[in-house]
Amino acid sequence: MRTDTARAGRKLPTASFLSAWMLVPLSFLLPVSEWLPGGLTAVWTFAVLAVLGIHVVAGQVRFPARQYWWLLAAILFFIGVITSSTATENLSSHLLIGTQVFAFMAMGPYVMRHVLTKQNAVLTPMVTAFLLGQSLSAIAAIAQALGFTVLGVGVLLGRARGLSGHPNILGVLSGVAIVLCIFLLAKHRSHRFPMLLAFLLNLAALMASGSISALIACGVGVIVVLIAGRVPMKIPMIILAGSALVLWVLGSATAETELFRGPLERIRQVTGQTSQLSTWDLRQNTWDYAWEQIQRDPFYGAGLDNAAGATFDYVTLTHNFLLRGWFQGGLFAGAAFVLITAVCLWAIARALLQGRDAASAGVLAVILGFSMTSAALQQGYFWLLLLGAWAIIDPIPRQQLVPTRRIRDSQFLDTNRQAGIGNAPLHR
Repeated sequence: MRTDTARAGRKLPTASFLSAWMLVPLSFLLPVSEWLPGGLTAVWTFAVLAVLGIHVVAGQVRFPARQYWWLLAAILFFIGVITSSTATENLSSHLLIGTQVFAFMAMGPYVMRHVLTKQNAVLTPMVTAFLLGQSLSAIAAIAQALGFTVLGVGVLLGRARGLSGHPNILGVLSGVAIVLCIFLLAKHRSHRFPMLLAFLLNLAALMASGSISALIACGVGVIVVLIAGRVPMKIPMIILAGSALVLWVLGSATAETELFRGPLERIRQVTGQTSQLSTWDLRQNTWDYAWEQIQRDPFYGAGLDNAAGATFDYVTLTHNFLLRGWFQGGLFAGAAFVLITAVCLWAIARALLQGRDAASAGVLAVILGFSMTSAALQQGYFWLLLLGAWAIIDPIPRQQLVPTRRIRDSQFLDTNRQAGIGNAPLHR
């Protein structure tokens, strides 16, 4: 009996170790996770959840920053799932989405903290896999902007989709890749050419996506990573020069196809200055509808399934993370999303003030900013990026990170960098 128990105890850590490395191919597939055919998108999401579940069963978890805030958010959301279940139009879909989001909230911060810090060898392959997968999607987006179809997919109303399935998803993932590339360009003196190439490709993809919300969110994320990382001025100069080069090349190459819509034209369309539908008006319509429904029933919610969440045109979902959570999940689910938003804003503010966690803060700024104008709720790519960024935020207060006289400054910096935390400035 004891032998069987011991064997089971050895198997669980082994399973958790192997499942942690499953995050590497899952990160590579993240840019295409919403575009996968058939039910493979659901398979990708449940594979991520399986990794989290295996680690929890094996006891392979670690406390993240603001752990009790995440626990409280998960409890509030769970109550919201229950209270909004009476009004939902599709109970099975409601419970499926509710369970999925609850699992991300309850398990994600603790498991990802363990995987990306204690098993820190996984962090670099995960980031590399994501950047490689997203850069391939960016190459597809550039080809689409030039008039080609990639795997049967071309532009959508003058906006490239890459391999992501939607221009806005391409835009936000390109924004995350850009922030990571800037951080890595500033941190590492080697391998700068691949990082610079990935930066330029994703910058071109962001422009080709025509997503103004992603462009703004990316701009905020870049500012955050530059300030929090105390990046020297040569990096912003490279960014500006690269942006100008990408715009000129992309504009010149697509001049004859007339498929590519530049940022200025997209801003005019979004703000209703063209004959085409204003996407800003569309978002406002969803916000107005959701707010009206919240005023009618601020407590229980309409249900988490997509049918219950349809707004003014009976199809479009609420394009705001907070409003959608409150409208569909009720007061408690809305409070959970407000709490997560507040936690992310705290992390960004701390990073800016103390010069720490630059990469995490930059990614959180992109994800959080984009979620204010998108229908984010249960999407796996949204949660995996958010939880991954949160996992490497160091919960230790800044004053406790000051090295003593017995520890040389170079040793202290190396220790933190190897842990993937990045609290120290990028350059002395």
